[in-house]
Amino acid sequence: MPRFSQQFIERLQNSVDLVDFIGKRVELKKAGKEYKACCPFHNEKTPSFYVIPHKGFYHCHGCGKQGRAIQFLVEHDNLPFIDAVKALAREAGVAIADSDYDSPPGARRTQGPSISDQLHALEDATERFQAQLLITEEGKAAIAYLKSRGLSPEIASLLRVGLAPAEGAGLLPNPSSKRSVFQPASLPAAVASGVVVSSESSGRHYERFKNRLIFPIRNRRGEVVAHSGRLLGPQPPDKSIPKYLNTPETELFQKRHTLYGAYESGSLFKNPKEIFVLEGPMDVGAVLVSGLAAVASLGTSFTAQHLKLALSISRTVVFAFDGDSAGLKAAWKAAELAAELVSPEVEFRFCILPRPHDPSSLLQDFGPARVRAELSNQLSFGEFVLSHLKSVAPVTEPDHSASVAQGLVQLATTMPDGVFQSSFIKFIEDKTGIPVESRISSKRAIEVTGTVADAHIRLLISLYAAAPELFIEHLDRLEKVNFPSPEGQLLTWLTSSLRFLQERGSPHSPRSMVEAAIEECRDASLLAGLFLARSLPEFSSVDLQMKKGLMEQALSSTSGFPQPASVPAKQDARSSAAPRATA
Repeated sequence: MPRFSQQFIERLQNSVDLVDFIGKRVELKKAGKEYKACCPFHNEKTPSFYVIPHKGFYHCHGCGKQGRAIQFLVEHDNLPFIDAVKALAREAGVAIADSDYDSPPGARRTQGPSISDQLHALEDATERFQAQLLITEEGKAAIAYLKSRGLSPEIASLLRVGLAPAEGAGLLPNPSSKRSVFQPASLPAAVASGVVVSSESSGRHYERFKNRLIFPIRNRRGEVVAHSGRLLGPQPPDKSIPKYLNTPETELFQKRHTLYGAYESGSLFKNPKEIFVLEGPMDVGAVLVSGLAAVASLGTSFTAQHLKLALSISRTVVFAFDGDSAGLKAAWKAAELAAELVSPEVEFRFCILPRPHDPSSLLQDFGPARVRAELSNQLSFGEFVLSHLKSVAPVTEPDHSASVAQGLVQLATTMPDGVFQSSFIKFIEDKTGIPVESRISSKRAIEVTGTVADAHIRLLISLYAAAPELFIEHLDRLEKVNFPSPEGQLLTWLTSSLRFLQERGSPHSPRSMVEAAIEECRDASLLAGLFLARSLPEFSSVDLQMKKGLMEQALSSTSGFPQPASVPAKQDARSSAAPRATA
């Protein structure tokens, strides 16, 4: 049996928020930087089971069991190791590729640098970047720039800020210098970690970062897994040069599972009452200087994994984005993600900063007190949602109210049923007078009946080829079945085609008419739907009486469902695709 590579195991376990993962199976309570519970592996009344997120493992002081996510599945769910790995990958949304397995015994292996070697390479590069900031002439200018932006030496040290000079930091092997960070033997690990770039065409190597402040990106155990480089000074005229340049995704670094500042905020604040979600590393530094915990996503949209990671630091998450269009769009995206995780145990709030400022510019221009003051101007989840929907809705009535109502209903239906959803609905109804609860009930009724109806429509389509004579016989009733789903659209097209052939006075048998209608199904998506229908149980062995019973059952069921108001009028097959077959 093939084995998973150690690199894949390490990457998989690093992608999991251990608190969230174990918390789905065990009721955890925060205890300082750790989380505790009664041990799931032995009976006890006093909690001795601890999850230590910044170290990435759990430990029970009572029975001695400890490990990481995979070992927990092995012990708790009684799974073999291979099954535990696959289960964890499914839960984390990590795809397993052929390259994630070790080569079979006797096969030739081309294994890359180990996780340990890559971590060493990243740490060595980080130390060099820090040294460049402290001892070079360019470093003095960079320090002056950091001070001008309000970043204190203490926070800069906590963040391990460094410098990649314009000519490079001396990372690459150089025969004329013994001060190079990497030698030929360690260069593959530097390339695999992303700090060094290897040209496929020339085979030459380059330092990824030049003329940039370097912000090391650390995992929850404090290990450097990547870097983020910010251009020194203002943005140049060449827009192709990014303001921030991040390490590409590697075995150690996946953007959707990583928040910049998570380790630092956890180290600086034992139990922060709130965690601010920001847009970049400089903003995180500004908020940390101001005495508040903060994180930021790295060159990617804020994801559900990011949100769960933020909730592992504090149960109150405040989204603080710029007041420009991009910031408002990011805030709404965050609200949609938060809606799926709302509960009485967590709180989501929003802070839209005054244009044109972000936390970093507020710190630079006004100081920490102003940053704290602006970040205290928060909206509740419901207040932000209502404000946003009103701002993007059409100006004139009745379209304005209809747009706001539709947005509220769509968001409310994504929330878990429970106390928070009920309180949100009540808040919205009190503020707007819109009957959100009744609209949600109607929407759910249509969704449920539509789903059931589609099952009967699929049965009708299956009978289409199996009992064409019944289809012709019941054509009037079939034309009244009108649903917007792919199944309903396919049935509409087929019945329209049959009606057209019938009106043309086709002398063919019912079966030949059905075959002609199928032949004329020019819409690829409808044709695909028909093929899907044919994959359902065949009726060739079912007698005609049974087919009649099935047809009657399906027709009666579909006619009893309410027709959604948004269903378009039935399209005449002659107006869209006149059949090639002639009478």
